[in-house]
Amino acid sequence: LDLNILDFAVWGFLERETNSTPHPNVDSLKASITAAWANMSTDFIRKSCAAFRHRVDAAIEAKGGYKK
Repeated sequence: LDLNILDFAVWGFLERETNSTPHPNVDSLKASITAAWANMSTDFIRKSCAAFRHRVDAAIEAKGGYKK
């Protein structure tokens, strides 16, 4: 089980938002990531946290082992 706090949905959102145009430098990319993070909806974050909680419960149930 993947217990990465930043759910793949969050990473995917940030990637889609920040990679839609090329960035000429690292500062531009950082600014784009910061803006995308600030524009992420509360509902989206809440749903991502709920999905994480579900994975934590599954990991506890599996005693840290593998679970399909």
